[in-house]
Amino acid sequence: MSSASTSLDNAFRYSCDGDQKPETLVRPDSSLLIADEHRLAREIIFDILYKSNGSTPSLIGSKAYFPEGTISDEIVSLNASDNVCNAVVPGRQTLSGMIALSLRGREYYESKLLHRRQQAFIIAACNAPKNMQEKQPLHLNTLAKYKAVVESIGLEPIFQEHEEPRKNIFVDIFDYIDTCELVIADLTFERPNCYIEVGYALARAKPVLIFIENEYFEKAMENKLPFDISPVKMQNYQYDKLDDLERILRERIGKVRSR
Repeated sequence: MSSASTSLDNAFRYSCDGDQKPETLVRPDSSLLIADEHRLAREIIFDILYKSNGSTPSLIGSKAYFPEGTISDEIVSLNASDNVCNAVVPGRQTLSGMIALSLRGREYYESKLLHRRQQAFIIAACNAPKNMQEKQPLHLNTLAKYKAVVESIGLEPIFQEHEEPRKNIFVDIFDYIDTCELVIADLTFERPNCYIEVGYALARAKPVLIFIENEYFEKAMENKLPFDISPVKMQNYQYDKLDDLERILRERIGKVRSR
């Protein structure tokens, strides 16, 4: 996958499924999907090992949610390239069966992958439903507010436009979620793909900040979140009080980043 600035053409883009269905479907190249799976698995292995003093291949596999063969292949590849080594404890005692990033691996992660964590992945519908088109300008103003706030605190906002891709778009989306610092999810209009992305972010233990426009939450959702994400803190906002949304968003991001 190309860099964020190239793939997004220096513009913020939205995650949505839209109301229009494509006339034809493009079958992704399976070789590209396999290559993307291995690349993403490799980056997650780097991330897990960077945050720990060592781990076992089986434990990495349980955290990474990839086929066992994919994880083992990537660990063998990282070992062959001297990016991982046997884990050691003070006194230089090797821990049997445990691996850790080598000095080379840590330097690679910090120079090539860690910088991507200065990003906030934003989940939202990009269009109001057909029966709520009068809300579209207000909704777009809200999305622009998210972008402005995120940029003002030094993070890069990432939106992923949902279009028919040449490869599986969820590989790209999950990649961004795995490597971002936090996730902002506006569930107004309740796009199905937004719930998939929120669920994935929660499974990956990412901080997820959920927002829903107040009128939509009261009337369309009857003041209830789906039961499986109901434990997650949710914040209402009003279209005509986006300054309040900005204040709350800054506070919540600040708490996440101070942990």
